Amino acid sequence: MTENDLMTAWLKESKSLSFFLPDGPYGRPFDDVYHFQSIVQDGLSLNINFSDGISFRFAGHPVCERVDRKLIIKGFTECEFVEGGKVVSTYTDGEVTLIRF
Repeated sequence: MTENDLMTAWLKESKSLSFFLPDGPYGRPFDDVYHFQSIVQDGLSLNINFSDGISFRFAGHPVCERVDRKLIIKGFTECEFVEGGKVVSTYTDGEVTLIRF
């Protein structure tokens, strides 16, 4: 099973989720809740799309680690956090942690 398959399976099991960016929480943790919409492998990037126009674009070869209700995504060379079609933040290291409810 590929990393993409593992992420897709985990995300499809999630009814709603919150997340932490490499530099901390986005919004108020557990108050700002999003829903998984799709995951798309597009050339050299992996795009994960959520409700409210939120998405992540991972370049490189991200790997995921499942820990309880968390999916930790790391090992990327670049992660763009996109809101409403605009890149809000770009990270070149760290982890993105998705927490499902």
